[in-house]
Amino acid sequence: MQDPVPASASSFETYISSIEAKLARGEHEEVARYSKALIPNGRFRIFLKKLPTGPMKPSIEGFLGGLGIWEAETNGLVAFEPVPTARDAHIVLEFKDDLTYQGAPVAGHARWLLTQNGLSVRIQIRTKAPNGKPLSSGCIQQSVAHELGHVLGLDDGNDGVMSPVDIRNPRLKPSVAEVERVIRIRDRIRAITTEAIISR
Repeated sequence: MQDPVPASASSFETYISSIEAKLARGEHEEVARYSKALIPNGRFRIFLKKLPTGPMKPSIEGFLGGLGIWEAETNGLVAFEPVPTARDAHIVLEFKDDLTYQGAPVAGHARWLLTQNGLSVRIQIRTKAPNGKPLSSGCIQQSVAHELGHVLGLDDGNDGVMSPVDIRNPRLKPSVAEVERVIRIRDRIRAITTEAIISR
């Protein structure tokens, strides 16, 4: 069974609640598989599918910066590993000159699929402003960090990297509240997994 959903905190919360329901029903093996899928052991494997058509340096710097700030701000609790093929990846990211969602221009978009076999995320990142000018590495960094924030369980907000991307003043690191929320989510999932293992 698989559950395709837009990546958002509400859908992430739904998954956690469904795992807790499985735990209450005594479905311990399934709980362990789904929990591991939400927070893989080690690093999230990420594949860069499509390079930008314009200047490459801002996009690559933004991509690496978006990964790096989550690793730095969580002291390595969240970590990413580039891999050579999409088949090996939890997350596949591609750059697009133009990107819209529900008819409106957006800086990025993520969709994800969670099954007992693992996590599969598709992220698209805009590289040009609506006027056609290339976006800065800072804008792309926030866009990458923002979409990864959804994968980590965060919803859109007004602070840190989860706020809307301001071309003139991109947010280059998550807020303290965003980092604390990610850590709480991961602690909650680990607690569910531990209980499932103990109860087997």
